[in-house]
Amino acid sequence: MATLGAPGGQPQPATDDPELRDGPRCDLHSLRARDPALDSLCDEIQRSAATRAAAGFVDTPDMAALRKALCEKSVLLTGSAGYLGAALHMTLQKLGVAVVGVDVVPGATVDEVVDVADPDAIKRCGQPCGAVFHCAALHAPHALSWHAREFEAANVTGTANVLALGLPTVHTSTTSLTITPRVKAREKAGELVWLDESAQRPERAGADAYDPPLDAPRNKYGRTKAQGEQRCLAAARDGAEVVILRAPRFFPEDVIEETSLTLPNIKANELLGRRCALVDLIDAHLRALARVRDVRGAVFTLVAPWPLERHPGTSAHEVAALLRERHPHAERLYARHGWRLPDAITRVYDSKAAIEALGWQPLVTFEALLRLMEQREQEGLDEPASLDEREQPRKQPKG
Repeated sequence: MATLGAPGGQPQPATDDPELRDGPRCDLHSLRARDPALDSLCDEIQRSAATRAAAGFVDTPDMAALRKALCEKSVLLTGSAGYLGAALHMTLQKLGVAVVGVDVVPGATVDEVVDVADPDAIKRCGQPCGAVFHCAALHAPHALSWHAREFEAANVTGTANVLALGLPTVHTSTTSLTITPRVKAREKAGELVWLDESAQRPERAGADAYDPPLDAPRNKYGRTKAQGEQRCLAAARDGAEVVILRAPRFFPEDVIEETSLTLPNIKANELLGRRCALVDLIDAHLRALARVRDVRGAVFTLVAPWPLERHPGTSAHEVAALLRERHPHAERLYARHGWRLPDAITRVYDSKAAIEALGWQPLVTFEALLRLMEQREQEGLDEPASLDEREQPRKQPKG
């Protein structure tokens, strides 16, 4: 999600937020500013993802439906300087769709430097538009340097301001809000926790089923994104055309847990229900906006599809063993590059609802990666298969 901060994009230190820490900022925007190699990689992936997403979407019925719904009006895109927002901006331009990109930081994909927490500015920018991609957010890497007040302004007030426009809206949320103390305890106990669109829906749970100390999001990022979702759902109940897309890990530098695995190995394992490629996120956003009237009020989880059937009650270690059994060649392919399959899989996000309702077909999946690795082995190539959007995954042959 996009970088968005306090006015002027500066963190606001204070002592009443226990998540704040001293030190350099570690959000992607700040990391790119300090690391030219990372910045170049991100730019290359964004451009390639935009090109591929546009090519895969332009001749579809969803493209025709999107054009008809917009009536030649622009799309307002909040957070357009961010990793997803900038790529969406590039994609819309390639599709010939007019776009007004707004963010608190300037950039090639930012048409107006605007804070989504400013209702008058958002109203002005939204006047010529026919729909909204609301990607602007403060997210997990901002938590060390941005105060909870800034999270509230960006993720809650900003969402309310966007909804006040009364336009069809795709709201980018996060799977992170489903991670609660109860979920972490179940993972620690060795369970496989399965999370889908029904997770973190307190408005659906009975009073006895939802215990805030155990079931509420664990940090200010999750809490404020959950509050933003609740505002979207309330607007949908009142008739607004809004759909929520929960994005998982998709940044190029995402490494949260301490591990001895290489980054490509980590990303490969995260395709087992924890990661989504940028090109696939873009495609899902386009399809959601094209179908927003039909899926109004829905919450969808976006993640590379789980390659096995669902086995209720299976433990984290049992499902990892089952993965090896069903994909016996995976361990050999991994070993060629010094990679390791997970010994335990503690959490899986389920994207089945998004695949069915949006006609979404992710390109970058665990099974597509194995096919690519196998093809490279047959061709005598030793370098690891690329998991980013610079490389085209092989589709499953027909027949």
